[in-house]
Amino acid sequence: MTTQTRTTDKKERSLVMVERHISDDINKPKFKTYFAKVTFPGTKKVKLIKVGNDYENESIAVMRERAREQVNEYTKNGYTKLTLDDCWTNYYEPYTKAETKEYKEIKRLYLAHIKPEFGHIVISKIKPDQLYKWFLEQSSHSKGVANHCLTYMKAILNQAIKLNLIKNNPADKLSKNYMPSRIRYFTDEETGIFLAELKRLGKESPYGSAFIYLAYLTGARKGELAKATWNDLVGNTIVLREHKTDNKTNEPRVIYLNDEAMRLINNLPRDSKTILKIKYPERQWKKLIKRTGIKNFRFHDLRHNFGTQGMNMGLNMISVGKLMGHSSIKAMQIYQHAKPELLQNDIKQIGQYLTN
Repeated sequence: MTTQTRTTDKKERSLVMVERHISDDINKPKFKTYFAKVTFPGTKKVKLIKVGNDYENESIAVMRERAREQVNEYTKNGYTKLTLDDCWTNYYEPYTKAETKEYKEIKRLYLAHIKPEFGHIVISKIKPDQLYKWFLEQSSHSKGVANHCLTYMKAILNQAIKLNLIKNNPADKLSKNYMPSRIRYFTDEETGIFLAELKRLGKESPYGSAFIYLAYLTGARKGELAKATWNDLVGNTIVLREHKTDNKTNEPRVIYLNDEAMRLINNLPRDSKTILKIKYPERQWKKLIKRTGIKNFRFHDLRHNFGTQGMNMGLNMISVGKLMGHSSIKAMQIYQHAKPELLQNDIKQIGQYLTN
């Protein structure tokens, strides 16, 4: 017959002691196991968390302190047995898969950079200092990747807070690495070199060069051009129903095509579903940039070049934003870079005005 007694410590009401026989054999001596009693706010639910036993030969004062620490830990962070992997699998991954366009990239970053460090840890046990050390380590390899990982870590833990799994986000006070805005567009000289080499490339790789030229002419995103089909071609526009910002604008993305862009598209054979056939002309782009000798210029900078040149031409910010598919005016501010030659002309005009 198993006998055990349960009592609450008189000095520390959160400490519960359970006394029982060794191996539940009444012929053997008794021993005590100590538990912290955690009460869930607003409910009658109580949870006992083991903090020690007689075999440790610790004083009752030590057990009281352990009980207080457990209660304080719950009061501060909440209590759950769910690990970060559990939260990712059950709550955050289904959400991102259904609601965001970047699901595959988020999953890749989670599996490669977050899961190995924190996936096995109970979310209420993740500490700010652990996150900080991890963030510094990630930043030593790539500040940009570290920033993205911190963003998603915060998002996963915020999802847990919304579900009342934890009370506080240990990543909240961590700041991302400062990343200065990238300012890169073609100079007039670089434009001439680029277009000349692109024409030469067209004889070797017609689809790769067409992809690059269309990005240059329209300011469209790489993914938008890759997914554009012949059915999306409407007059002198490409109309995409599904795109990066459709969940923000609830409107199709319209890529406007000038005469040169239309000539380029009309010269392509219609023997595939997509207009450009390929997803990304990586090999052709590397070859082109190497031939031009242009330094520090990425494929995405073609988009930056389009926006900056448009703004320098004096085009309306809202119009340029619409052409590029931006959902906010704030996003357009990164293209407000006046070309030095235009500033020289402006200062001359101001000087003439002020002195005459």
